[in-house]
Amino acid sequence: MVTLEARAAGLPIVAADLEGIRESIENEDDGLLIPPKDYIAYVQAIDRLLRQGATAAEAQRRRERVAARYTWPRIAARYLEVFRQVQTEYRTQRSQEVADRN
Repeated sequence: MVTLEARAAGLPIVAADLEGIRESIENEDDGLLIPPKDYIAYVQAIDRLLRQGATAAEAQRRRERVAARYTWPRIAARYLEVFRQVQTEYRTQRSQEVADRN
């Protein structure tokens, strides 16, 4: 969630390349993904971003991408998709359990 908030504010991100985080950051575009526990890489990435600086246009682009991707209708549609998938898997599993008993 923090990475999305940073993107929505137009800030570049330096974060560990971990599941969940990597899905919310486009490496080299929204920020930099660093191997977990590679502290030297963290320092180098932060230094790189500070040296490069960010333009107002880049910050605005980051904000617009987050706003377009995370609208309430899109979030609701994703939740419905997940709920339907869970429901289908539950029904399949339940049917198999009933068949196994017979």
